[in-house]
This record gives sequence, C-alpha cells and structure tokens, in this order.
Amino acid sequence: MSAAKTKQNISLNQLPPGKNIPGTAIVVDAFKYRNPDFLYFLSHFHQDHYGGITKNWSDGPIYCSQITARLLRHVLDVPEQYIKSLPQNEPVDLNAECRVTLMDANHCPGAHVLIFDVKTDESVKRYVHCGDMRYEARMKCWPSWFRDGALVDVETVFLDTTYCNPRYKFPKQDVVTAADDTPPLAQAQRRTLFVVATYTIGKEKVLHEISTACGDLCIYTSPDKKEILNLLDLPYANIFVREPRESSVHMITWGKLGEMVPGGWRFLPNWGFAQEYLDWANSLLSDDVPKFTHLAGIVPTGWTWEFQKQHGTGSLFHCTMKPGQEHLCIYEVPYSEHSNFEELREFVEFLKPARVVPTVVGKSGNAGKLAGYFRDLVDSRKSFQLGFNDLFAGEWTFNFS
Repeated sequence: MSAAKTKQNISLNQLPPGKNIPGTAIVVDAFKYRNPDFLYFLSHFHQDHYGGITKNWSDGPIYCSQITARLLRHVLDVPEQYIKSLPQNEPVDLNAECRVTLMDANHCPGAHVLIFDVKTDESVKRYVHCGDMRYEARMKCWPSWFRDGALVDVETVFLDTTYCNPRYKFPKQDVVTAADDTPPLAQAQRRTLFVVATYTIGKEKVLHEISTACGDLCIYTSPDKKEILNLLDLPYANIFVREPRESSVHMITWGKLGEMVPGGWRFLPNWGFAQEYLDWANSLLSDDVPKFTHLAGIVPTGWTWEFQKQHGTGSLFHCTMKPGQEHLCIYEVPYSEHSNFEELREFVEFLKPARVVPTVVGKSGNAGKLAGYFRDLVDSRKSFQLGFNDLFAGEWTFNFS
C-alpha cells in the first residue's frame, strides 16, 4: 500500500460509513485510515478488507480471529507484537466499556461476524458488524444472540450488502454443490482437466465437494497456496497436493480463467490462458500416461447467476465453449460466499435492529437506497429512540453477565 493511498491522523468522523463502532475508537477493516488512538479490527483476510496493512504496520494492535492472525504473519509478515488473535464464540472484554464476540461468518476461513456490546451512560448497546457473510438459518441458534432466553436488542447492523438487490436470488451453497447437473467430474478423471478458480483463501468447500464427488480425488495446488491452506484448520486439508501430475483437478488463482464484465455481469473467458494451461499440464505427463484432451474451467461466483437468469438457462451451471475449439469450456457456477438478497432480509428480520448500515455501497454511493430495502424490518420504536435517549441521564449498573 503506497503512502499516497494511506491517510494519516484521521479522526473518527472522517471515516467512511460502516467503519466505526459508535461510542468507541473501534474501527473495522479501515487500515488505510491511520490514527494511533484507533482500535483496529480485521473481519477476515481478503484484500479489500485488509488493504493498508503491510509488514511495516506499527499503528497499534490488529484484533482478528486465530486463522486470520496466522495469515497476517505468513502472507503479510506483520510483526507478532501487532497481532491480537481472538477466540470464536467466547466473549472478550476489550476494556471496561466494550466486549466483543466473534461468530463464524460462513464466508472464507477465519471470517467472522463481530458483535460489540458497548457501555453507554445508561445502557449496553449492541452493534453487529458482518464484515463479509453468507447467512444461513442455523445462525439464528447462536447462543450469544440471547440473554435470559430473550433476543438481545441490536442497535445497528453493519451489513454486507454486496448482493443487496432483489434480483440477486442465487441458490444456497448446498443446493449448488448437490445439483444433479454437476459437471461430469467423476466420468472424466484423466482425459478432461478441471481447473477451478479460487481466491487466496475462499471457495475451499467447492474443492472439497469436487473431491468427494470424484471418490476422494486429490486436488492440485501450488506450493505457496498449499502453505496457506495448511493454516486454515480445514478438516479435509489432506486432499490438497503439490504435484500437478497427481490430479485431474487443479486449483488456480482467481482471474486467470477470465474476468467479469462490469454492467451485465457477463464472464469473459481467457481462452489463451486455458489453452496454455492445458498444454503445460500435458507437458508434465510421461509418454505412457494418456494426455488431457479437454479443459473445463470452473468459476464459482454469485455474479454469474444474473446472467444465467437473463438468458434462461435451465441449468445451475452455464457452460461457454470456445467457438471452433470445443475442447475448451468454462462453467459459471452460482456458488457465493456472500448472502443473497432474501438471506439479507431474513437476517435483518431476525435481529430487528434499530438501523441498518450498508458496508458495500458501490460507485453510486447510494447507501440510503440500500438501507431502504430493510425499512420494513427494523424496529421502528428503537429507530425513533436513537438520538433521543441521549438527552436523558440515569444511574444504572453495567453488567455483562
């Protein structure tokens, strides 16, 4: 991160919306904004959230999950003294005024929803920062939502609004991985090379499902990526191997197979890379081993769903072939690690906060429109009281128990 992109001595009121937990010096995923008085939290290890952290970080401790702490050390070489790992599902007192609890966000390994309980002059207010999250109904059963059998009031939800639009209704993850029209992986163990696009971390569950569907087939990944996978506490870490000749399913860096075209969310394949990769994989095989005749790329992302719906495809998996070279194809798979629109509404309806603050606004900057999608779900009584209770003072006892 260059110095030009990092802002020094920023005050809390200069931060973008969704970065600061009200009434505290806590900032979440705001490492481009430096102030030695800030208390920094990292929700998960994706570049658009940790941007601003380098090996020269010295602006105070970074609070994060245990997996994310390992990645900060291994990938970014952040000094140990600035990394503060926190347990999952265990409340931690940051100071006399604030407690935090981490809940699995069902996003990438180490990603967590951050629940802050903040002492004010007359009460304890709860703020829920989602970072990036794929909501599932099981999250309603998390014990820390409740106290004495009742749901704890939530002041504000800082919501992952990546797919905050009614048109984004892509399937649940288990529906995608269990689909009957899954690409014929098990029927093409050696003659078709499957290449799966993934981030530095994320989408590991897709690889696990592929391995299981193919009879516990191992998955090739680069040595550098294998070192990262070993840090993630994956119960299926043994499926990943460093030798490309051991598997017909390879994991590659996101963006190599192509890119999404902004506007229509259409995927633009990189056929040149696909052919080069197929040739490289075949060059490693000895003469007595059958060569790969086809390459099938797999691109798992929720963005492809809108394109598939618009074009009326009957399959969950939209397949594009290179004209004149049908041995190359790309499967666009609507597997997302962000919540779809209906899941966002279900989550907000469950918590019934006083307000919703979108954390992903986009170029339009229209946070008000995004928040408006949840206006019928927030607690209107609490919304009215926001900013009103502060006019009054009272004696009370702060008790987290």
